[in-house]
Amino acid sequence: MKEQVITKLCPIVEINGAKYAALTQQLAGIDRTLLGAEVTSISDCRAEFIDAIDLIASGI
Repeated sequence: MKEQVITKLCPIVEINGAKYAALTQQLAGIDRTLLGAEVTSISDCRAEFIDAIDLIASGI
């Protein structure tokens, strides 16, 4: 159960063959210029990010 909650809160995304946990609980608005060059699109993970933000906001 604990592993499911962490995975839901921190979706795993794959970039250039490496897996990363997206730390949505640390999500903040920052200037796009501070992010550096675009490496890939993670738009396919949109639903997982929305679920993670819902978990932060509502606990469900």
